[in-house]
Amino acid sequence: MARSARAALPLALLALLLAAPLAPAQPADCPPAPEVSHVTLSAACASGPVARSAIGCSIYRLCADASVSPPLYSALCATWRVASSLCSDDAAVVAAVGICPGCGAPALLEERLAVFEALLPKLAINLEQMRPADWARVVADPDLAAKVVMIKVAFPGLNVEGLLVRHPRTLLWSRQQLQTNLEQGLFGAKASAVDRGMHGAEAVHPEAVSVQAAAQAAAAVQAIRFDRGVTAGAGTADGTNVIGTWLSVRPHALSGSAADAAAPPHTGAELASDSTFSPGSTVASGAALASAASLYHASVLVSGLQPGQTYFFRFQLAGPAAPGSHLESPVGSFTLPAAGTGPGC
Repeated sequence: MARSARAALPLALLALLLAAPLAPAQPADCPPAPEVSHVTLSAACASGPVARSAIGCSIYRLCADASVSPPLYSALCATWRVASSLCSDDAAVVAAVGICPGCGAPALLEERLAVFEALLPKLAINLEQMRPADWARVVADPDLAAKVVMIKVAFPGLNVEGLLVRHPRTLLWSRQQLQTNLEQGLFGAKASAVDRGMHGAEAVHPEAVSVQAAAQAAAAVQAIRFDRGVTAGAGTADGTNVIGTWLSVRPHALSGSAADAAAPPHTGAELASDSTFSPGSTVASGAALASAASLYHASVLVSGLQPGQTYFFRFQLAGPAAPGSHLESPVGSFTLPAAGTGPGC
């Protein structure tokens, strides 16, 4: 349930920020409710599945009340309501942030939400300092994760989360603007306002980091790793599922096409009936592009599988980005629904 609580809070925050004026029709069974906030939604999520069944209605109300209207929002509201009625308690949260295949929410939403998890305790401050339309731009920014990494690489000891809470508009800079500001030392004034005590006496701050060292750190090529786990949907009884993984890619130069150059061009996936991937156990394979544009997420649709069967999968990397090496993800698994059962989520 801890994961459910974590996921519901940023999801509800997005609901507040990204609502469409033409919200989906209110469910007929939505009861009248008191004032709703992301705090009450989080408490409802933590209290159990009975309370969680009303969260879709609460998010509907947030949809109807907000003023920003990107297409993402309508899908998010509808997805949450559908997932809450079709899926198990935990699966509803997963489905609503786009991991569940076929549920319709953008797949990158989960990755973007993860960037915000460290900021959640102080997000109310950000909401006071930034217009909702600007927050909508931040959430939809495909370079968001890369920009956070840029700051962390340039200033390894900096309390980046604290900085962004105090100066959230920093995230509206383009990657080129951010890189220029880092290299020219224009970040120091903002960073000096961060509470240094949060990192202790040994914290490293921009004032102690030369412009040259910061630029070199931002341009350094570091390892590409499969250390962020793998994911899979619950699959369908007709033998179809989606498997995916995220790569940890340290920036090459973190601007323009150089960030893409640091990413592996292709990631191979292998699906087997045996957890040891013994000879003859492979039942499917595929490849997916993992680039900066997708936040280094790769996913593969597999079909033709047997209902009720358990499968094991892994991703592999071998190519110019890792000369002479062969990187491999952790092994994931899933069991398809039995024949004749519902599609699941």
